[in-house]
Amino acid sequence: MFVLDNATDIESKLQLSDKNLKTYFQEEFGRLLKHTDTEEAIYGHLEPRFAAQRTQRILRILNDLIRS
Repeated sequence: MFVLDNATDIESKLQLSDKNLKTYFQEEFGRLLKHTDTEEAIYGHLEPRFAAQRTQRILRILNDLIRS
């Protein structure tokens, strides 16, 4: 969560990563997002003052990666 939350260029790095690595991320994050408690788990690993906003940002990044 730290990298997804703090790396300002994480979206472009994920999108531009090696094909095999990108496929791996898509599969693993896809599995993660299928769990009903993923949003709560992400929220719980973030700074409480910013958790709501950053949880939504991380979920958007992961969903965008999976759809690409």
